[in-house]
Amino acid sequence: MVDTVRLRSPHISEALAWQVTQACQVRTGVDVATGEVLYEFTTGSLEGSWDTRVSVQVKRQKWVGKPAVLVDCAPFLVVEGSVHKALLGHNLTGGPEDPSASCHWFLTEVGRRLDVEFPSSGGWQVDRLDWAEVYDLGSFAAVQEYVHRLNSAEYPRRKVARYGCESLSSPGSTTSVKVYHKGPEFRKHDVRRWRRVDNEVVSDLIGLADRLLRFEVEVHRRKLEADGVRLVDDLDRAYFEALHDREAARLLREGQCEMEQVRTHREVKARLDARYSQELAGRLFGTWLQFAALGEAVVKASMNRATFYRHRAQLVDVGVQWLGADVRVVAQLSLVPEGFRPVRTDPRRVSGEHPAVATALATFQAAA
Repeated sequence: MVDTVRLRSPHISEALAWQVTQACQVRTGVDVATGEVLYEFTTGSLEGSWDTRVSVQVKRQKWVGKPAVLVDCAPFLVVEGSVHKALLGHNLTGGPEDPSASCHWFLTEVGRRLDVEFPSSGGWQVDRLDWAEVYDLGSFAAVQEYVHRLNSAEYPRRKVARYGCESLSSPGSTTSVKVYHKGPEFRKHDVRRWRRVDNEVVSDLIGLADRLLRFEVEVHRRKLEADGVRLVDDLDRAYFEALHDREAARLLREGQCEMEQVRTHREVKARLDARYSQELAGRLFGTWLQFAALGEAVVKASMNRATFYRHRAQLVDVGVQWLGADVRVVAQLSLVPEGFRPVRTDPRRVSGEHPAVATALATFQAAA
């Protein structure tokens, strides 16, 4: 699903720049029937990916050259916000799955709400696009347990920040990855926007959020430029799905092998014995035990570098997993659905656009 986007316009006139600045000063929309805050604009930066506002900024400087230098230029616009929240009021499920149509709709809708005429949306540059997948694990406790299992997850050449049983993130210059429990985040940042909405509706949304694990990949301008994806008209769903799969595999070692993933000590031993010689299977099982009990970072520090990477690759090649292994987690007591993998082929993945989203985007898909 498409969530937050940051879009950059071609150069505009000073007259349009002034008009946009004036229109954004105080502009908030509220649904009179429900009390829901539909939209709120700001001329500053957003506080984070959770921010429900739409940022519309007039810029008169840009970075050019290598090393980059900030130089004056004709005015242009930078529009940033969550397309998913703009469409539905929340970003739990049912979000837009067509990135190009989503951006066309978003720019058209922002222009309409501000009562200004933006440049044609097809020519806007894409500085950021967040692609998210969500999985329904059935309960609050199951999601907490799964996130806790990721305490030993490592991303190649990047730091991974962990926040208890709620989230972990790995920021980078080309992409940033975040895996988190949607329930606590929704309570903290979104529920207050729904305070005047019917309590039953809010309760249903909280109940849904509590069951959801969210895997989010923030794709930055540097990555988009390198892959030749620059304009709104260049955006393609298959590109972001493939990128999501690659990032998930790099962080979680999931999805890199077509074989069924195994993570209990008995299954791992049997898989290694079936695929490798007795001697190699024994060495790999020892490495797996260390990965499961200590985490990759600890093992890497004490093992020969070449051996570490060779053993890790050999384990991954035959579908062996160590995150959430029963070396530390008693399998019978686990609340995480058996066989769960945070990949798009997992049956617990929540997909499909909400009917309101499909209707809103239909016009822009037909025009493509």
